[in-house]
Amino acid sequence: MQPSSTFELLNAVDTIAEDPGEAIVEAASWFARFVSAALGSIIIIAVIILLTLVALRILRSMVNRASQRVLDRHDRPAREVKLKADTLASVLENAGRMVIVLISTMMVLSNVGLNIGPLLASAGVAGLAIGFGAQSLIRDFISGFFILLEDQFGVGDVIAVNETTGTVEYFSLRRTSMRMLDGTFVTIPNGEILKVANLTKDWARAIMDIDVSYGDDIDQAIQVIGDELEGIENDEKIGHVIIAPAEVLGVTALGAYQVTIRAWVKTKPMEQWGVQRELLKRLKQALDRNGITIPFPHQVTLVRSEDGDHETAKTLYGRTSAGATPDDQSGSAATASSSEG
Repeated sequence: MQPSSTFELLNAVDTIAEDPGEAIVEAASWFARFVSAALGSIIIIAVIILLTLVALRILRSMVNRASQRVLDRHDRPAREVKLKADTLASVLENAGRMVIVLISTMMVLSNVGLNIGPLLASAGVAGLAIGFGAQSLIRDFISGFFILLEDQFGVGDVIAVNETTGTVEYFSLRRTSMRMLDGTFVTIPNGEILKVANLTKDWARAIMDIDVSYGDDIDQAIQVIGDELEGIENDEKIGHVIIAPAEVLGVTALGAYQVTIRAWVKTKPMEQWGVQRELLKRLKQALDRNGITIPFPHQVTLVRSEDGDHETAKTLYGRTSAGATPDDQSGSAATASSSEG
């Protein structure tokens, strides 16, 4: 309702006592002007809302078209470009949506009679006050900007942040959301990301640690592993995701009951886990064919005769030691039970 219309209504009410007929005419005239103005405002607001929806649709179309254009003419690996394009498209669309909605809101407020001049003038002071009270929010936006600028990660990457590992499903300047292996959806403000590990940046590596027994020939085990991995980059099943020949590094650790041999192979991003599972299965089968055992915990018990002159070594779990017979195996278990009791 406009102020001038309100004054006209008050004047019409004041003249009712003097001339009721004229007052009725004036009231009717005011009501007609009011309805006309209200309908005009409603129509204008409806047009603003319609134009806002059209602008949002045009924005999405432009962002998608620009993203597709980047994908078509870029010479980097398709996955890396697609992840970055999707992330940029998401950020640009969100920022554009905020601007369009803000402008539309201002136009609606102005149309209903509110003076937005003082509101715009106080926006700077209010923004300064809000900035002091929302420092963490500003830090989130700044951190998100640099994550995007430096291409640290994007939608679809597998990252480890603050002891949480998962696939990035959503990224904005304020927050990063990712899905963990068990399906848990985790949201982390960008300002809290102090260190991030990208497990799928450019390329990855499938690492196989194979444990063999101390009683086996280590050189033979290394040879068997090398023969099994030789030419794996040309394999029909997994060769298309392997980008370099496999390497056998040799012995990397000596454990309590095992010798660890490490091998690795360079793969495309996101493919290292599937390659690792397949190669571990093949290596297990190759070791079995050559009689090389994968060790497991076992316990050796010394059984002493009553006179103390003879000792026999027996194994509770695993292979029977030298000097022990299969018949002694059950006796060893009984001895261990009695000694523990």
